[in-house]
Amino acid sequence: MRVKICKENRDKLQAALNEVQGKSRERTITVDDIICSTRDIEEELKIPKKYMVGIKVVSDQCCQNFPNAYKHTPYSTQYGMERTASGWFLTWVERRPTKRAGNQYNLELTEAAKMALVDRFTKF
Repeated sequence: MRVKICKENRDKLQAALNEVQGKSRERTITVDDIICSTRDIEEELKIPKKYMVGIKVVSDQCCQNFPNAYKHTPYSTQYGMERTASGWFLTWVERRPTKRAGNQYNLELTEAAKMALVDRFTKF
């Protein structure tokens, strides 16, 4: 799967979510969650977009901690994205075991992105 994340592709993104989430009612996501996550990542990194090309992201919007007494493995809808020169693309969507709180976004940065972040934090 490879769908560009933009408002024009809402139907394709929703179809991908519907296929994966099926009848799930808890720890699900919406198309707006996916679209907003791209903006959140760009605002948090604050580096030029040319350095973002190649960044891969795994997102679990519903990550949370559960008490030890919880007897089942909770699942949530998680997805992967990749930044290209033309924008963000959704690369996969799956139901996976929920991650612990604090792991909403896991980024795989390119060397160019790492250098841009180092540059940003060493020159202010």
